[in-house]
Amino acid sequence: MNWFQRLLSRQAQPLIEEAARRGRLEGTLAAEQWVNAPAFEKGIIHAEGDECTTRDAYAKHGLFTAAVTTAAGLVVGTGVTRGELDDARAEAALREWYELNDIQNFSKQLFIQWLLDGEVLILIAQDAGRNEPAWVNLWDVVRHPVDIITAEGNPRIVEGVQLNTDTQQRVVPSSAFVWRANTLTPNTARGYSPVSAAVQPSVDYSRLMTLRMRAHEIRGRLNAVYYAHADSAEELHAKARQFNRLPRDGNVVTLGTNQTGESERLEFVNLRTDAADAASDTSTLLRAVAMVFGIPEHYLAVGDTSNRASAEAMAEPMVREYETHQVFVERVLNELAQKELIRRFGPDATFTVHRSVLTQQGERTDFTEEVPANELVIPFDFPPIRQEDGVRLEALRFALENGLASRETVQEQLGLDPGVEAERLAGTRDGSLEQAEDEVFFNRVLAAAELSRAAAARGLNIPYSVVLAKRAFSTAPGAVLNALAGSAEQESEDDSE
Repeated sequence: MNWFQRLLSRQAQPLIEEAARRGRLEGTLAAEQWVNAPAFEKGIIHAEGDECTTRDAYAKHGLFTAAVTTAAGLVVGTGVTRGELDDARAEAALREWYELNDIQNFSKQLFIQWLLDGEVLILIAQDAGRNEPAWVNLWDVVRHPVDIITAEGNPRIVEGVQLNTDTQQRVVPSSAFVWRANTLTPNTARGYSPVSAAVQPSVDYSRLMTLRMRAHEIRGRLNAVYYAHADSAEELHAKARQFNRLPRDGNVVTLGTNQTGESERLEFVNLRTDAADAASDTSTLLRAVAMVFGIPEHYLAVGDTSNRASAEAMAEPMVREYETHQVFVERVLNELAQKELIRRFGPDATFTVHRSVLTQQGERTDFTEEVPANELVIPFDFPPIRQEDGVRLEALRFALENGLASRETVQEQLGLDPGVEAERLAGTRDGSLEQAEDEVFFNRVLAAAELSRAAAARGLNIPYSVVLAKRAFSTAPGAVLNALAGSAEQESEDDSE
């Protein structure tokens, strides 16, 4: 390095260091401003992002919460009820157990935890006496992880559970708990949430809604653009200050012109928010969540009639899936009840069960037998999932055609008054019950049922009896449907007939 380079280095080094110092300072200030900015300005919703769990989604995202609540309502409704057992001892013990643990509400909590975690561990209290019911409690497998102890060589047989808390570890034998896991492969003991795939669409839905609100807020912040003539920045700022606060009532806006006669302008903005694109995006996310939960879209408050109409086509797969959920809850509760009876009366106790069988000669034989607790079936009752309209009509038709029910009974089941109908038909019919007349009668009933379902698709709840009371419902169903929907013109036309 010659003398000129050394001189340049001595003079340039302080300048370089000063520039670096100022750069670091400005960068730090910018970073601090970003960190301290509100979430709205940074455009973020929740810190979890892609790591959002099913529990987080249930607590924070309305779409996921609605889907879980809807699924629980379909499976258990207001809660699982039960029938009576034949054995008096078992009935008395399970009545006490059912009331102590509030099984009607416990069943709903059980199913929601199953959806969120994919694992359910129910502990049976061992400190209760033989003459009193025992508490059952759901263990939080997320906050307090557990270790599953399986049989050697067969992981499907769970022999015990090790509970891990901050202070102790405890092993619970198989007689004191019930364990279920939604396993990915048949030879694993741990499970995962069956609705975990709906978390990301739910998060995206919430984020999209927030971004839509952000776009509307920006739209509300920017009211107008003022095109002003000014010779200096001070003059421009002075002109702009007159629009700092918009008047509450009407006012006159003064705009100037320059020397060439060009006028200033004040243009109110109308920012595009692309509502059509947003509707398409939200519909896609709704469908993704509904698909995972196996429910129609309109169950998630999408009230469009096309969605409701298409729900009939997917009704059968949904019914089968949710009946499977009901079987799952029933088996868990049944195992709990069986273990409660074994705890109170011992493993060798037997209970009376009344049976009835139909012999090959067509005679019914009633008898009783004694069965152990683990063979006892507890009669738990769940709300029906299937729409019984069509099945019920076919059953009534079968009963009438095969002489299993009278015409009066069928009319009562359809909400009709047999006496009134007999009087109305007396002038046109001789009262005979020939099969041809029964066929006509049921064709009218089925047509009325179809019209009632069409009315339901338009948001109207109309019984068959109301439809049957309308004249010309089979020849002019559209006119009748419009009349039932409240169209005055169609109603007058219907009355004129």
